[in-house]
Amino acid sequence: MPVRHLLLSTATGVFGPVDFGDAYKSVSYSANNASTDHTIEGTVQGAFGGSNFFTVLTLTTLNSTGIVNATATGPLFDKLRINLTANDSTAEMPVWLAAGA
Repeated sequence: MPVRHLLLSTATGVFGPVDFGDAYKSVSYSANNASTDHTIEGTVQGAFGGSNFFTVLTLTTLNSTGIVNATATGPLFDKLRINLTANDSTAEMPVWLAAGA
C-alpha cells in the first residue's frame, strides 16, 4: 500500500494533492495529533486523471492527543488531497495518506 506524507499547517484550505500514479479505491488517513486541543474538520478528496476532486473520507473533530486513523473506500482515484474547513491546531501536524486496491 503506497503511503504519502503531508504536513498540515495551522491554516485551513487545501493541502496537496499527492500523486499515487495508479488507480486505487481505498484510502487510509493517519494523523499525529501532538496538541492538547486539535480540532480538525474537513475531507480527504480524491481525483482520477483530470477529473474533479470528490470526497473520499470525512474528517471529524479531534479534541485529544495521539495517533488518529480513519479508512474509507470510494470511486477510483490516483491522487489525494486534504481540504480542511476547521483547524484549531497550534503547530504543524504530520499526516499520512495511504492508497490500496
